[in-house]
Amino acid sequence: RQQAAADAAREADAAAARQHADDAQQKLATAERQLEERLRQLQQDLFEEQLARLEQLVTGLISRQSALLDATVQLHQSQQEQSGQLTRPQLATLGDLAAQQRTLSAETGELARKLGQARAFVLALEGVLRDMARAARGLDRHDPGLDTQQAESSALARLRQLALALKQDEPSPPEEEPPAEQPAGQPMPAEDAAGLLAELKLIKLMQQQLLERTTELEAIRDGGQTWTREQELEATELAAEQGQLAALVLELLNPKEP
Repeated sequence: RQQAAADAAREADAAAARQHADDAQQKLATAERQLEERLRQLQQDLFEEQLARLEQLVTGLISRQSALLDATVQLHQSQQEQSGQLTRPQLATLGDLAAQQRTLSAETGELARKLGQARAFVLALEGVLRDMARAARGLDRHDPGLDTQQAESSALARLRQLALALKQDEPSPPEEEPPAEQPAGQPMPAEDAAGLLAELKLIKLMQQQLLERTTELEAIRDGGQTWTREQELEATELAAEQGQLAALVLELLNPKEP
């Protein structure tokens, strides 16, 4: 009887030990899940902070580009009121505007280099750079006319597209818990999904602008007018950009396996 009692005690102790081990394992698994969730939230918070900082940078570029356009329009109005002539101070102002446009272009180029992995944003910024280069050439020629203004306006519109794509959407209400069985494959990380959504939003905006500007250029030619040299260059650049945009859409929607 004593032996039986001792055996029973040992079995009880073993069972208790197994229960404690199971409890400890469950607590450890819960702690690991909580830590992983916290890390995912921190990554998402960091990504959103990066988007917010980028939006602030683009907003600053928008403000300065808008001021350049306003100043150019004012000089053009003065030129028309002065029989097509500009005073020495006004010519000097045009030179200052050209220098400011090149400075903005340099800052935009630096931003594009920092966004090397976000292909849609880089493509959009490359368009901004082309427009800024056309605007600077016009200002260097002391020409505040419509071609120069159009280039400045196009750069401004592209920057506004970037800001709109970067703007965070209002969070949607939480969805119901998914069923236990999940399809094969790992879900996309939240920051990757948000980044892809921002790029797709930007591509849609870029496509709209490409269509609008191409239609405007075609209307000029269909109306019997001859394109200026800058308009011919712009039409060539728009066609090339359309091809790049189409290739980028295919790349984003059909990513290659790592």
